[in-house]
Amino acid sequence: MRHAKCPVLTVKSKIDIANIKNIVFATNFKEEDSHVADELKKLQEVFRAKLHLVCVNTPTNFETNRKIMANAEKFVKENEITDYTLNIYCDKVEEDGIIFFAQDTKADLIALATHGRSGLLHLLSGSIAEDVVNHAKRPVWTFRLKH
Repeated sequence: MRHAKCPVLTVKSKIDIANIKNIVFATNFKEEDSHVADELKKLQEVFRAKLHLVCVNTPTNFETNRKIMANAEKFVKENEITDYTLNIYCDKVEEDGIIFFAQDTKADLIALATHGRSGLLHLLSGSIAEDVVNHAKRPVWTFRLKH
């Protein structure tokens, strides 16, 4: 996944892709660019699904609700996202928050953008996407951010 140049779908058990109607996309609404929105809209169109955009607010990366919602609304407006919900989920770490939010909303798929870091950077900062892929029971679709 870390080295893939195309989106990766990780599925751990049998699913009927025709039943994917709710997609959770976890983001902080800060690092995203139009590439992210384009990929999300393609995914949403393929499944004709509702997007549940969520920012997991943690003690180490705390933001106020007002700041998160302002960034979220800007992202949605600038990228013409449709059929979505905006959500803030508080947890101790991003990985748990993403997985628990997906469970709470009964999501069919989790979508994540990844930096694709490797080597020392990967060892120092880890990978939220890899942790979610390793621990989530739901399918996880990951794609690499363009830098």
